[in-house]
Amino acid sequence: MLALLDRLVVEAEHPDGYDRGLFRHWIDADGDGCDTRREVLIAEAVTAPSVGGDCALSDGVWVSRYDAETETGSGRGFDIDHLVPLKEAWESGAYAWDPETRERFANDLGYEHSLVAVSARSNRSKGAQDPTGWLPPEVSQRCWYATAWVHVKARWELSIDPAEADTLRDLVVGCPDNAADTALPAPVVTTATPVETTSATDPPADGCHPDYSPCLPHLEGDALNCGDLDAALKPVTVRVVGVDPYRFDRDGDGQGCTS
Repeated sequence: MLALLDRLVVEAEHPDGYDRGLFRHWIDADGDGCDTRREVLIAEAVTAPSVGGDCALSDGVWVSRYDAETETGSGRGFDIDHLVPLKEAWESGAYAWDPETRERFANDLGYEHSLVAVSARSNRSKGAQDPTGWLPPEVSQRCWYATAWVHVKARWELSIDPAEADTLRDLVVGCPDNAADTALPAPVVTTATPVETTSATDPPADGCHPDYSPCLPHLEGDALNCGDLDAALKPVTVRVVGVDPYRFDRDGDGQGCTS
């Protein structure tokens, strides 16, 4: 792994011009009815979901590599994280790519760790940080994370900045050669406290709308607008593209309130 790390160009990042909209993602590249988000959920499920019409998923089980949280059902509560964030990619060389290359990067199913299904909480914690600023809270996955990060950077010929290079070297020097094959962490299983039976249309107990991240109030219909949200809540992630009752995501890229 050190040999692969040493092949990466070390240089300062390109800080200007990033816009998430420059990376078209969650496309259906093979035309099978399942977009990239669902393809990753299907591939990473520890219990395979049932796949219905319009690639609706149900009865699956997922474990987040970042923090071992477990998701059951449709996968709606999980994010699909770009292991190397889009902003990090931009600053490391993608600013010079054409739109088609950026689209391929944003939907990269060719390397199994380019995109990873993780808890929304851990994905929000990570943001656009590189390993100098953030590592998975699940310590057993840190060698996997550093190794996969180097592979993605090498795969797309992206550079690393000096601090990132030092951090990665410190991490991978103590990792086994097969770190990229690290198993998923043991799931964190929580025991739910019995509650009164509710109907399928009732809001979740925590008051958050189930179709969005971060936590937004669960209101009827399209009663919430982008202008109602504080800057800290933007952009809004639409968990399942096309399921957008507040109509935040006008261009269907999975991100709303971006302007």
